[in-house]
Amino acid sequence: MIINFLIIIHNIMLFKIVFKNFRSNIRKYILFFTSNVIAVAELFIFWGMNNVVTDVITEPSIMMGVKSDFMIAVSLITVITMLLMIYSMRYYIRLRARDYGTFIVLGMKKRMSYLLLFIEYSIGCVGSLIIGILVGSIFLYGILYRLHKYNAQLFRLSSVPIGIYQKTIGLCLGVMISIFLILLIWIDGRNLSQLMMKEEGRERKPVNSRWLLLTIIGGGFVFLAVKQYKPGTWGYYFSHIYFVVGGILIIAFSGAWVLQRLKNGKWYLKCVLKINQIDSKYQSNILIILMLFVIHFFALSYIGTQMAEILPLDKNSKNYPYDTIWMARQNDEKFSEKIAMKYGGSVKHIRMIRATMFYSQEEIGVSESTYKELTGRAYGLREKEIVVGLEDQNYQKEQEVTDKVLYDLFKWLYIGKFNPNKKEFESSNILKDKKYQYKIKEMHTQNVFGKFVLEDAGEGCEDTVIFSDEYFEKEWERQAKSKEEVSVLELFSFPKDKEQIAWQEIKKYADKNGVKVFQPDDSHSAHAIRYNKTVFLEEQKVSNIFLLASKIFIMASLLVSSIFIMMIKNLSELSSYQRRYEFFYCMGMRKKAQKKLLNFEVESIGWLAMGWGIIFAYIYVLTYAHYYDSMGEKILINYWKYWGIIVVGYSSIQIVIQKIFSKYMYKRVSKKSNTFNSN
Repeated sequence: MIINFLIIIHNIMLFKIVFKNFRSNIRKYILFFTSNVIAVAELFIFWGMNNVVTDVITEPSIMMGVKSDFMIAVSLITVITMLLMIYSMRYYIRLRARDYGTFIVLGMKKRMSYLLLFIEYSIGCVGSLIIGILVGSIFLYGILYRLHKYNAQLFRLSSVPIGIYQKTIGLCLGVMISIFLILLIWIDGRNLSQLMMKEEGRERKPVNSRWLLLTIIGGGFVFLAVKQYKPGTWGYYFSHIYFVVGGILIIAFSGAWVLQRLKNGKWYLKCVLKINQIDSKYQSNILIILMLFVIHFFALSYIGTQMAEILPLDKNSKNYPYDTIWMARQNDEKFSEKIAMKYGGSVKHIRMIRATMFYSQEEIGVSESTYKELTGRAYGLREKEIVVGLEDQNYQKEQEVTDKVLYDLFKWLYIGKFNPNKKEFESSNILKDKKYQYKIKEMHTQNVFGKFVLEDAGEGCEDTVIFSDEYFEKEWERQAKSKEEVSVLELFSFPKDKEQIAWQEIKKYADKNGVKVFQPDDSHSAHAIRYNKTVFLEEQKVSNIFLLASKIFIMASLLVSSIFIMMIKNLSELSSYQRRYEFFYCMGMRKKAQKKLLNFEVESIGWLAMGWGIIFAYIYVLTYAHYYDSMGEKILINYWKYWGIIVVGYSSIQIVIQKIFSKYMYKRVSKKSNTFNSN
C-alpha cells in the first residue's frame, strides 16, 4: 500500500518536473518544433499535389514523365526534411545538455533521463505532426483553389484522400522514430554529466596529404556523374548521387588543405581573426557548408534545370503539323475520308508499318519514297539499311544525332506491334538474332509528324524509321493482311472550331473498331494508336503548370530549410559570439571593426556554400547541355536566360537573408556587450 502510494507520488513529481522543465525551456524548443512542422507540411502538400496531377492528367506519356519527375522530387524533399529534423534535434540536445547533466549529478538515473527525453520528443513530434498536417491542408486547399479558378473543368475542389494523410503520417513517424533511436544510441555512449561543460576546444581538420587523395576521388565521382547522366536510365538517377558525393569529398578535404595554405601565407596576420574563426571550428563549419551545399546544388541544378526547361509554357505548339494522327488499317480509309469531308478538313493516307524495339517502344515505319514525298529527302537505302528520324518538340532545324545509346536501341527492331506473348519479347537472347538487326545509315532530329510522346516516357517512342522501298513493300504486304496490325497512318487537319468534335468521333471509332494495343505494366512506352495535338498540348501544359508549381514549391522548401539551418547555427553559437566580442571590446577593438568581423563570421559559411553550389550546378547544366547536344537537340539561348534568372533570383534571396541574419546577430551581440560594459 505504502509502496503504491510512493509510486503515485513519484509519478506526480515526475510529471511536475517534466512539465516545469518543458515550460521553462519553451524558447529552446520552438525552433525544433517549428522545423518539424515545416517538414510535415512540405511532405503533405507535395503528396497532395501529386494526387491532383494523377487525377487530372490522363495522357499516359505525360503521366509517365510526371511520375519520373516526382520520384526524384519526393526523394529530395525527404532527404532535406531528414537533414532539417536531425540538425534541429541536435541543436536542441546541445542547448539542453546542462539540464540533462544537472539531473544526473543530482542523482537521476540514466533510464529516467531517457524517459524525460522521450516525453519531450514525443510531445514535439506529435504536436508538430498535427499542426504540420493542419498547415499543409490549408496551403494545399489554397493551391487547389487557385487552380480551380484557373480551370474549373480540370481542377475540382474536393476533399484530400485519406491515403495522403496515411502516407504523410507514416513517413514522418518513420523519420522521427529513426532520429530518436539514433540520438538514444549517441547519448548512451556518453557520460551525460560531461555535457554540463561547454565545448570550446579547437576542432581537428584533415590536412594530411593522404586526406587530399579523397579530393581526387571526389573529382572521380564528378567525372562518373557526367558520364552516367542519361535521362530515362538508372544512370541518370545515380548521377545526382555521384555529383553530391563528389562535391562533399572535394569541399570537405580541399577546404582543409586551402585553410592550411592560407595560414602559412604572407598575409595571414592581416586576416588572422577571420581565418582562425573558420579554422578553429572546422568540423562544425564544414557540416553546415555541406548541408547548405546539398540544398543549393539541387535548387540550382535539378530544380533550376527543370524550371528553365519548362518555360515558357506554350513554346512547342508550332511544332505539330497535323491536328490528329491515327494508325489505322486500309479498310479504315473510307471512314477517314468521311470524317474529313463531314468537318471540312483534309486527310493524308500514308502507308506505314509498326516497328517495335526490344524494350517495347513502338515506332512509325515508312518507306524511303514516302519520306521523300513528305520531306524531299532521299538516302539511297538498300535491303536492311534504315534512317531514324527523332521527332523533336523544340525543333528549329535538322540536327545529326550521334548518341551511341540511341544507335544501340534502334539496331534491333521487330516489325509489328508490341505483343508480350510473342517470343521476341521474352528474352534478351533474341538480340543476337540477325533477323531483327538493322544497319543505321543516319540518325537526325525532325518535325514530320510531331512529338506525341515525351522523352521521360521512354527513349525513342513514336519516332520515324525509314526503310528501303524494297524491304518496306515486302513487310507492308505481310502486315496489311493482318487485322491485328496497322498499315495506314491517317494525318488529319481540321478547322479550329471543328477539330475537337472530329477528334471525339475518331477516338470513339478507333477505340471500338481500331487495332487493339497492349499496355504492359513494366513498360516506359505509351502504347497508343491515335493522338490529338490540342489534347496533348493542353494536358502537357497542365502537366507543366504542375511541374513548375512543384519545382517552385520544392525550391521554396529548400530555401526555408536553408534559412532554418542558418538560424539554428547562428543561435547555437550566440553565447560564443557574445563572449568573444566582449573580449574584443576589452582589447580595444572599435565597434565598426567588430561589426565587420561579425558580419564575415555570420555570412562566410553561407557564401562558401552558395559559391560551391553554383559551381557544381554549372557543371551539371553543362552536362545537361552536352547530353542533349549529342542527341541533336541544341539547348536554346532562352534556356540559358531562364536558368540565369533563376540563379540570380535564388542567390539574391540568399544574400538578403544573410544580411538580415547579420544585422540580427550584431543587435543581439551588441546588446549583451552593452550590458556587460555598463556593469
